[in-house]
This record gives sequence, structure tokens and C-alpha cells, in this order.
Amino acid sequence: MILRRGLLFGGSAFAAALSILVVFGPSSFGAATQASQGGMDAMSIDMDWTGNSSSAVGTIQQCARIQKDGILNFDEDGVADQMIIDVTAKGIAAYSDNGTPADPSDDSGGITGYQYTLNYPSKLTVAAQEATNSAVNVLAANNADPANSIMKASEPLPDDEATNYNTWDSAVLDYGTEAPESGDGVLDRLSISADTGVPAGQYLITLSANGNVDASGASFAPVSTGVANIAVNQACGAAVTSYGYYHPVTPKRILDTRPAPFGPIGVPAAGKVGAGDGAAITVDVTNTYTSGVPASGVTAVVINTTVTGPTEASHLTVFPSDVGPPNAANLNFLGGETRPNLVTVKVGPDGNVKIRNNSGQTDVIMDIQGWYGTPAAGSRYNPITPKRILDTRPAPYGPIGVDQNGVLIPAVKIGPGGVLTVDVTNTYGSTVPDSVVTAVVVNVTVTEPTAPSHLTVYPSDAAAAPNAANLNFVGGQTVPNLVTVKVGPSGGGSVKVRNNSGSTHVIFDIVGWYGASSGDVFTPLPPKRILETRGAPYGPIGVPAAGKMGSGDGAVLSVDVTNTQGSGVPDPPAVSAVIVNTTVTEPTAPSHLTVYPSDVPPPNAANLNFVAGQTVPNLVVVKIGGDGKVNIRNQSGFTHVIFDVAGYFAPAP
Repeated sequence: MILRRGLLFGGSAFAAALSILVVFGPSSFGAATQASQGGMDAMSIDMDWTGNSSSAVGTIQQCARIQKDGILNFDEDGVADQMIIDVTAKGIAAYSDNGTPADPSDDSGGITGYQYTLNYPSKLTVAAQEATNSAVNVLAANNADPANSIMKASEPLPDDEATNYNTWDSAVLDYGTEAPESGDGVLDRLSISADTGVPAGQYLITLSANGNVDASGASFAPVSTGVANIAVNQACGAAVTSYGYYHPVTPKRILDTRPAPFGPIGVPAAGKVGAGDGAAITVDVTNTYTSGVPASGVTAVVINTTVTGPTEASHLTVFPSDVGPPNAANLNFLGGETRPNLVTVKVGPDGNVKIRNNSGQTDVIMDIQGWYGTPAAGSRYNPITPKRILDTRPAPYGPIGVDQNGVLIPAVKIGPGGVLTVDVTNTYGSTVPDSVVTAVVVNVTVTEPTAPSHLTVYPSDAAAAPNAANLNFVGGQTVPNLVTVKVGPSGGGSVKVRNNSGSTHVIFDIVGWYGASSGDVFTPLPPKRILETRGAPYGPIGVPAAGKMGSGDGAVLSVDVTNTQGSGVPDPPAVSAVIVNTTVTEPTAPSHLTVYPSDVPPPNAANLNFVAGQTVPNLVVVKIGGDGKVNIRNQSGFTHVIFDVAGYFAPAP
């Protein structure tokens, strides 16, 4: 508004402010801040634009209907099969020149710009944006010439989904000279249309990476962000607020690149995956091989991924089908190794994920464990401090664990073809309840095996072990892997463990559970590296200086896992737990690593076990401390550590 705003955002200053909105995204905004503290109270999607204006917001309507029939009806506006929706702001902080009208440097409050990402399903299209109308857009309300002083850096419209599939980015700054607006009002008025062939359903529309800039140039995230639904070819029903609900399945093999008798499964022909971007393979992870994963409404999948028969040392990256390969890794392995790792991966809008091998050639196997999506019959995640609930070794380590009847499991290895039933609920003070549990997350470790084998963990009510594996190992190895497993309803909530060959000890460290009555929902993210203790060219990332971490309680490393490195993970209390693929490399001694919340002491549990010189990955689901951090403790020697974040858990909107 007034001249001070023109000065504040003049020339390169305007470009810099715009870059904060467009380039840095969610990490550019501070913690959620009320209007009384300089931000705004709420940014929402209103499916009923009537009653809204540049200075008022009516009752927010959460759902509206499009009937794809070529006729203007139901909640459609102006054009058949198309509706108008508003992105609104409530409680924008009041503008103040702080008693110095001629000095813009101490101005505060008001709104001078905003950004958001609209997330919407395929088969819908953002057709048009109105952001410069003084009657219906808050930035334009006090503006004498909005057409020439409100600058938009939004994506082109209609959104062709050629890039940033299923999202549309809006970024707007006010370059005028009048006083900044405050209070309530419409930010953008958008037109949404239904494409040909859209299936009937009620679809979730959300905002992310959203916030505003005030007269001081400071940026803020809103205290709350609303969600909305578009019902297509059906009436609006109960509100869908998240696609982050977990649906466990009995493990099912959906990919095996080996020839008969193992494969090929999930690929047209058997053959190892080659190296580099050009050899990356695309895998359908939805509605395939009777896995129980539906064809639509899936945001992420949980897959035990195994490499076998690699020709040389390499690493494998699993990532959404609609993005390029990230600087991240899911499995690290040597030539000739068979190595598994659990992978939680965001699914592309086509229901696929991609696999990239860095060097040489390798066969790849995928066993699906579950999926994240719609609330119907879904579960929410409850993170806990890691707790050991099974250890088949004798004293001083065990025996720990009870079977489905509450009987102590003896200190005996599981033999060839042996099946052990383990109670995973309401045991050893883990805080996992005795009922309402649909699945558990356990770090499973084998140690002292006598022969090459594989271990399968599966629901206790399954008649037989599925054609799937969670851990692969050779004689003498100690190998961990995270397992997310559906819980059998019988025996107070238990799972079964089957060892294929030889004999081995088994350890369970439980880190969380899923249930329908409590917990948080999952937001998947493209993999992002947030910790790297090595020096250039790899790091340092997430630490002030490169260097291996030491051992013992005195060398514990505290790592910020929220709102860091542009990962998209928000600050607490908006997040309760994160999923990070954790890798150790160049360790100097046999050891184990424990990752745990920053506000508790180190638990009797382990996430990774390794020997000197190994590079070992393992997926970690970890509750975060109140400061947004997790701690890492190394037992012996020195080692580098890497974190690649895959998503986070937060309360349902």
C-alpha cells in the first residue's frame, strides 16, 4: 500500500520476497502464528463462494458436487461440469506503521503476499484463477490499480499436469502503495472442472506449503489450514480429511525380476535392473497380483524391497513415478549380497513407483505390506519409545517375549521351518494396547544364524506363511530390518515368525502401532536427505561440520528432523513421528545404532547392527521429541550416519 510498501518490495527486494514464496516453499514460513502475533488464524478452501468478498468470509462449506453430464446443475457455477471455489484467509494481523509513517523499516502486520500449493486428484483440472479483483481478493481491496500492482507467479492455467502432477502452485505479492489489508477475505477465486472419464467418488482437496508475508517482509504459516471435498457423480457424504490412513495387508509378492521358478513377477520379462537413470524400471504397486491394494486413493505403499545377485557394490533408490531420482538411497549393498530393506514410498498419480540402481546390475524383489489412503477401514499411527518385546537369546540378553497364550518364550533359536507366535500387544510395558490394534511396527533382528535363510513375519491368523520375506541373511550375520505387520485378531494381538533354513535367534523392538480409535495420519514426501555426516562432495548436511559420530551416551547426536533442508516436514506440535531411511557407512568397529526421541534416555533397543567397514541401511520410524529432534546413539567405535526422510505423521485435519 502506501509508499513504504513500494519501497519494501521495490526492484530486487520484490524479486527476493517472491523467491521466498516460490522457491523455498514451506521451509520459508515460520511456525504457525496467530494474528495477534503477526500471522493469520486460518487459510481454508471454501466450496461455496457466495457470501465471500475481499473483506469478509462467510460460513466455510467443506463439500460441493459436480455431475459430469454436460448440464449446469448441482453446485456448478457458470459452466457445466465446473465449480467456483475460494481460497480464504481469516484473522490476518492488523497493519501498523508503529508511529513512524515515513519509515517503512518498522512496519508490521497486514498481508502483502501469500503462497499455497493446491493438492487435488487427477481427472480434475484447475481451470482459472482470479487474484486481482478488488471486490473479491483481499490483496486488491485497498489497491487503486490491482491489475498493475499485484504480481502473480502462479503456475499457468489451465493446469495441464505436465509438471507437479496433481498440484497447482499459487504465489502472489502486492506491489501497490496503499496500506496493507488485514482481517478476513478471499485470497484466490478458482474454477475447478471435472475431466472426461472421472470415476464417481468424493475427492480430497488440500493446501500445503501455505503462508503469508506481512508488511515487515516476515513470513508466517497459518494456525490452521482447512481441507475440502469435491463429490463427482454422487452426493456429498462424510468428510474425507486425509489420505494418510494405513491399511495393512498380508504380505504379497508383486515384483520379482528373477527367472523361473521365482519370477518374473511384475515385469514383462525376467532380467536384472541395469544402472543409471535410463535403466530405471517402473513398477505398478496398486491393484496388482491380488495384493489388496486398490487401484485409486493410494498415497503411499509400504514394501519390503530386496536386492539379490548384484554384480557389484551399488545402492537402490525407490521413488514416486512422477518425479526425478532424488539424492537418497533405500538399499546399499555389495556384489553378490542379498539385502532387504523396508521402503515407505509415495505413489505417483498413475499408481506406480520407480526403481533406480546406481551401478552394475541386480535382481529386485518387492513384497507389499500395506498402503496409505482413504479413512474407510483405515488406521492411524501411534508412535512409542522403542521397547524390546522379544529376544530368544539366553541371559544376559533374554529370554524376553510371550506367546499368544501369555507363556514365556524360551531362550531357544527358531529352527528350520520353525514358526514362533509372538504376542505384540500389551506386553513388557510397551504401551501398545491389548485391543484395537490393526498392525505394529517392529524392528526385527536375526543374530547367530547357522545357515543362509530368510525370515517371514505375518499375521497370526494366516493359515500359512506367504510367499514373501522380511529378512535375508547368511550364517553368522546379524541383520536388522523394520517390519510393519498386520496383527492377527486371535491370541490378544499376535504375529508369527517363520525361519526358512538353519537356526537363528530373533529380536523384536517395537516402535509403534496402528489403530482405528487413536493416532496420527501419514503424509508421504519425495525422499530428501536431511543428515549426512560425511564431508564434500556428500556433506555435511544437518550438522555444523563433517565428522564421524563417536560412541556411548556422551557422543549422542541430536538431529533436527522437522522444517529442515526443505524436506516438507513441519515443526512440532504439527508432527509426531518421522520415517527416515537411516544408513551407517565407514564404521570402525562392530556396533549398533539406536534412534529415539530427543526427550527420553536411550532405550534397550537397536535400529541398525553392523560390523567394521560395512554400509548398512534400515528404515526407521521414530517418535520425535518436543523440540523437533531425534537422538542417535552409537554403541562402539566411530561411524558416519545418513538420514533420508520419506514422510511424517501428524494429527488428522
